[in-house]
Amino acid sequence: MPPWFFHAANIAGGVCLFLYGAAQAMEAFRASFGAGAREAVMRFTRSKPQAMLFGAALAAATQDSTVSTSLALAFADVGMLTPVGSVVVMMGASVGGAFVTLLISLNAAAWSPLLFAVCFAMSKLSSSLKKVGDTLLPLSLILLGMMLLRNGVAFPGMRTALEGAADRPFAVFAVAFLITAVSQSTSALIALAVAAGSALPGSAVFPIVMASHLGGAVSALLASSGGRRSAKSLAAATLVYKLAGVAAFVPFAYAAGSLVSSFTLTGRIAAAQIVLVLFNAALFYPWPHILTRCGDFVSRFTASEGSIPAPRLDADLLEIPALAIRLLSKEMVRLMNEIEATLRIALTRPGSRPSKEHQLLMRLLPAAMGELAEACERYMYAIHPPSEPETMREYRAVSSAMLALREASRLAAGRLSALAGGARTPQFARAAAIFLSATRDAFHAFALGNSELARRAEAGKAKFDRAAFELRRALPAGSRRNSAAVDVISDMEALLRSALNVARADLFGAGGYTNEQIG
Repeated sequence: MPPWFFHAANIAGGVCLFLYGAAQAMEAFRASFGAGAREAVMRFTRSKPQAMLFGAALAAATQDSTVSTSLALAFADVGMLTPVGSVVVMMGASVGGAFVTLLISLNAAAWSPLLFAVCFAMSKLSSSLKKVGDTLLPLSLILLGMMLLRNGVAFPGMRTALEGAADRPFAVFAVAFLITAVSQSTSALIALAVAAGSALPGSAVFPIVMASHLGGAVSALLASSGGRRSAKSLAAATLVYKLAGVAAFVPFAYAAGSLVSSFTLTGRIAAAQIVLVLFNAALFYPWPHILTRCGDFVSRFTASEGSIPAPRLDADLLEIPALAIRLLSKEMVRLMNEIEATLRIALTRPGSRPSKEHQLLMRLLPAAMGELAEACERYMYAIHPPSEPETMREYRAVSSAMLALREASRLAAGRLSALAGGARTPQFARAAAIFLSATRDAFHAFALGNSELARRAEAGKAKFDRAAFELRRALPAGSRRNSAAVDVISDMEALLRSALNVARADLFGAGGYTNEQIG
């Protein structure tokens, strides 16, 4: 085998081992994230300094600012972070990622085999030592990857190729940006640059650092593609933040290069990234609301019109039950909105011909309800069984409510939706008003965790039962039309029973929804 083959194999293996170590760090973080951690995050990120620190801690825990930004997107998607708070967490993740680079730049890779052996031995001992070993194992894998990378780039051909890039900073920037976008990891690119060491020309340091910083926004955009508008807004804000930061930094790049020129080349890479991310954070930290508005504008501008949004259930969160349950709860509330809208249009007596908007909704809603209900049910069964008792209680409550909601959506999309635009007798209109009010109270009781609303829904059901009895008595027996009317009343009774089963679920509360959000 030619020598270059072994060097190339070391580079490929080193990158893969580095990314695998980062992925293991992410898995360890997910495994430790329960209901208590979720509530702690919501409390801790209420102020800007704490949100910034939390973002930096996320980057340290996951060993990559891109991965931690993706986690911040997930937190925004399930409503754990406010719009401004999520932007500040993203800034903190960017700053924390730079200090992860500082750790990578230290010459600790030579000790990685020993660290890996110690972690492996600890994992075979007592439970307390096993937890420590499992926590440090991802770091040992990352450092092993760095050692392979250093071995891979240590050949004359690599030095010649890198020295040829000294006169083409734009080409260096483009290649570095592409590597970051494809690998979806800023740390992987920086690790490659650090491993190159003295073979890397000094003029390539800042193009690589700026490309890795900007390339992280691409990963955020990809991670948010199937999420809610809050996640898409944060991804757009991340792009604006990093693009504006890099553009504003370009005039100062030469001066910054002089500032870090006294460091060794590996130290220069770490220092350059720290200077860039601190400059970017200082530029926007006082005004995160500006980024929030920019992200909201972009997400609103790119939103599709004339359709009902598809289910936004992130499969990546299934391994974090506390977050997956919260996301499922939010989608269930959206399903309740769709059921309630269908019933309101179908059962409310129209003063005139239904508007075009109502006609469009009645064409779209039944299919959308079925799709969303089916997606929520699949997601419910796919959630990893929680280990924490509190999270398990929440899962059981949400599962019970979901099964009842599935039946309610089926009934709403059937005979009841076909009533839209039809004639109403005064007696039926009064019964329908009682039915709609009780259904709404039941759904709000679930969304808000409000027992008073649940009791009000129970009272509404008793009132509707009396109204339904009077409706049946008023119908002449024997005709087909009367049979259809009896079927409609029976569907309304069954749907209201399902709505009350949703309200009776011992839910923890969906986390501060407002009346505007739920209908």
